Amino acid sequence: YGWIRIDGTVTPVSITIKDYAYDATPDTEIAVADMESGTISTYYLDADEDTYGDAASFIEVEGDAPEGYVADNTDCDDSNAAVNPGATEICNTIDDDCNELIDEGLLNTYYADADEDTYGDDAASTAACDTPVGYVADNTDCDDSNAAINPGAIEITNSVDDDCDELIDENVAIQDISNTSATINIYPVPNKGNFTVTINCNNATTQEMLLEIYNTAGVRLYEHTFIPDALSTDKNLHTENYPAGAYILKLSAGDELLVKHFIIE
Repeated sequence: YGWIRIDGTVTPVSITIKDYAYDATPDTEIAVADMESGTISTYYLDADEDTYGDAASFIEVEGDAPEGYVADNTDCDDSNAAVNPGATEICNTIDDDCNELIDEGLLNTYYADADEDTYGDDAASTAACDTPVGYVADNTDCDDSNAAINPGAIEITNSVDDDCDELIDENVAIQDISNTSATINIYPVPNKGNFTVTINCNNATTQEMLLEIYNTAGVRLYEHTFIPDALSTDKNLHTENYPAGAYILKLSAGDELLVKHFIIE
């Protein structure tokens, strides 16, 4: 008995066995056997050797899977062994586990920080694995166009909610009085930490003045007491060690307080 293969197919053969030795009639048929055909299986290419196959690349053969092929066909990226239905989804903008979803349940929300004061705008958000450039995790800035206005700012008398607590000019002990006996100017703005403060007095004075710099968290970083020696006095300040951000300069004399906001890049 045996098999006959025609054009790659397997066809069962009906075999007639004849007994010439024990039968006087040579053509006497004593046994007939029909052989069943073999089973054809489909196997899928596993190029990345992660045991998951590519449904688009397969062969049909009899017997066991050839080398490099598997019975599974659920791999969504057969060029990457880390991507398959058994993988753990990680935040990387890739569908790691082949469920047709990307980074599901792993994205964080970040908020635009247009004024670079480290406080974000709740109305402008994006979802990402890591913090994008220009975004922060905070969403409490009430004016993202002004670095001097945020929850860490110091409230001053200026008809503005500086510290984003929905109150204006609350608990300001000393009034912010401008254009009275003196004015101040900062140059350049913004700057790299080296800048000049010009104090212009309307009248000659021997009154002691206090020059201070605060960060937006209300921490005083610099103070200098002096008496102007002329109607116009320049103070050259060197603050290269200050981090980039928004700062507040205060000049006080008696019950007068002059305030300037500035940016260090």
